[in-house]
Amino acid sequence: MRGRSETQMQKSKKVPSVGGNVRAYPRVPPGTKFDQDKLRFDLIDDLAEEEMVAVLTFGARKYDSWNWLPLDPNRVVAALRRHLSAVRKGETHDPETGRLHSGHIMCCAMFLCGIEKRILLTRERKGLDINHVDFKIPGPNHGGPRKSKNRVRQNVSKGKRPSKAVARGTRR
Repeated sequence: MRGRSETQMQKSKKVPSVGGNVRAYPRVPPGTKFDQDKLRFDLIDDLAEEEMVAVLTFGARKYDSWNWLPLDPNRVVAALRRHLSAVRKGETHDPETGRLHSGHIMCCAMFLCGIEKRILLTRERKGLDINHVDFKIPGPNHGGPRKSKNRVRQNVSKGKRPSKAVARGTRR
């Protein structure tokens, strides 16, 4: 056996496995469970989880279950920021649902994480780079809303000359 000392081998007991082969396992006290490397779901707060599930239930009734999967991550971030802004202003409950804004923030964070993980898994399966994915989520200095083409046409029709970048369509 690789990686085991002679004393460990002596303390091992033989346990039949599927197919009739015999494997050696170390003797351990009864009730021992090797779960130190597993995810700690016991760290999730029950009250917070319940609030998030209440918001998810409201959303499933209003829209549909799992309808958030095809959402653009930018819309999820925008919703998260709206709820965060409400909390920063001192509001506790969302007026539409009557649930805590923090429960909505948890939902948005879960949606964003779920969307991101699915995108990364898809990219990984296709052999694409997973270390950087540009979700095009605007930062605080993203330059504001884009000028629509209609607005550019209106300016031209009023005798205003658009900038060269706008005329070429390269300006945001």
